[in-house]
Amino acid sequence: MLLTDYLDELSGMKPDKKDRAPLVAPEANQALHFLRELRNARSVALADAEGWQSLIFAFERLAKYITRDQFVTVGSMAASDAFKLVVERAQADKLSDNDPFWLLLKQVVDGRNSEFHGGAAARRFAKHCVEFSFLLEEGLSNFMNKNLGSVMSSPVVEIELWRMLADLRRLMLENSYTWIPLKTSEGWKVVSDHALVSYLKVHQDALKTQTVEQALSPGGLEAATLKLFCAKTEIRNEELMKALARGPVLVCDGEELNVDRVVGIVTSFDLL
Repeated sequence: MLLTDYLDELSGMKPDKKDRAPLVAPEANQALHFLRELRNARSVALADAEGWQSLIFAFERLAKYITRDQFVTVGSMAASDAFKLVVERAQADKLSDNDPFWLLLKQVVDGRNSEFHGGAAARRFAKHCVEFSFLLEEGLSNFMNKNLGSVMSSPVVEIELWRMLADLRRLMLENSYTWIPLKTSEGWKVVSDHALVSYLKVHQDALKTQTVEQALSPGGLEAATLKLFCAKTEIRNEELMKALARGPVLVCDGEELNVDRVVGIVTSFDLL
């Protein structure tokens, strides 16, 4: 059975497309907004094996925007058309009836309509939601401008020099960060988790006794100098990848470099 027939069966009626408003493709800023919503919801779902609700709500908010229908749900024909519009943006051809997208959407619709509260069924459903989110995220990324402002992570979480090394470690663990930026008298620098681990292996008592500034003394904690780009800089892969090989890239607000107006950070992970 095709998903369209399945959705008709669920609703008990076959909606007339003529009665629906035309779909509205998201512009760059809207695509970025929904992409971040999906990524945040996916992080929640991955942290909680049964945390599928956040993704379902994110799916429905995206569908409501594209269909301009505030009553649309994941299991509706209108929502399937909205999701199809997004996913097809990342593909050369239109989705065929046998595309894996339809099976995954059916699994999401099935799970959304099932009466379960937890356990193996909820974990399996959360997995399907995460996989479906990946498809939508890839599609949304193709609606966005190819500049640093559209791929950066924001806001920037930094560590002040006066903070203890224990605070630096906690920030990394709480947020699963590989890099933490810090502003010094020489400009912006970045500390990696590898540098912190290497330093603590030699200075085992430093966590509770040293500030970040003390650890950065000559021969101490290693910090790499960060390269600054403007948010509106067009991505030139060669230049960006060369910069990312040395660490993350900080993004400044506006069209001119300004170390006091850092609004985002780009790592290799953001380009996946």
